[in-house]
Amino acid sequence: MQLKKTLGFAMGLTLFLIFSQLGKAEGKNNLRPSDVSTIARVKVENKDFIPKMLGDTVTVSGRVTVSSGVLLTKDILIAIQDSTAGIAIYQANYHGPVIKQGDSIKVTGIVAQYAGLTEINPLHISFVDSIHRKTPAPIGISHHSNEYYEGRLVSLKGIVIDKGSNSGGKFLFVSITHGKDSNLMVYVSKNAEAPKILSHFSVGEMVKITGIFSQYDFDKIPDNDYQILPRSKNDLTVLEHNASFYILIIGGITVLVLLSLLLNFWFR
Repeated sequence: MQLKKTLGFAMGLTLFLIFSQLGKAEGKNNLRPSDVSTIARVKVENKDFIPKMLGDTVTVSGRVTVSSGVLLTKDILIAIQDSTAGIAIYQANYHGPVIKQGDSIKVTGIVAQYAGLTEINPLHISFVDSIHRKTPAPIGISHHSNEYYEGRLVSLKGIVIDKGSNSGGKFLFVSITHGKDSNLMVYVSKNAEAPKILSHFSVGEMVKITGIFSQYDFDKIPDNDYQILPRSKNDLTVLEHNASFYILIIGGITVLVLLSLLLNFWFR
């Protein structure tokens, strides 16, 4: 009888230890890697703007808002959205299949953060639907926090107040009238598919910008330096040119009129 009790206790203890370890393997958020989570849940952050699920293995699904090979040509940097939020998917030296804008995919990977941008480093990507492609409509920037928009496809209007380049690519600074930031950077990497799409813009122009809402902030508490990543020239529209443009047009017309009058006088 004592032997049976001892064996029973040992078996119970063994089962307890096995299930407790399984519970730990599911992650501190009681979410198994195989469970499909909403993107909003994955992106929940602490007060220091660090994801609570940082380092966890998760699975999310959604529609792709920017194709692979567009924002970066060698690494994969795409974004997906579900009905709750958007998130970046990043992997260095990607050699997998081409992922197209509008594809519905499922991603299993590790929650990470780079320069304030919450992302998933994929371990496995599967296609749910690549025939009936649908791209989520861009949303405007209004009263929500910047973190609400991070990873989403957004659209805004503003005035170009500065432009330039750095070692990584080209940028515009755009002054907007809505949102938490009065100024936002529009950025295109030198390693993008179309690295020169910002070149023809001028300071003072009113523009409409569509792109992925991103971040590049290396502060200990990354709560600043948000940016828009346009996908192609079709995401960039000049709504109103600056004064120099109109002066140039008027000057050109004036020159043509004077030449016409001069030619008429000369051959009269």
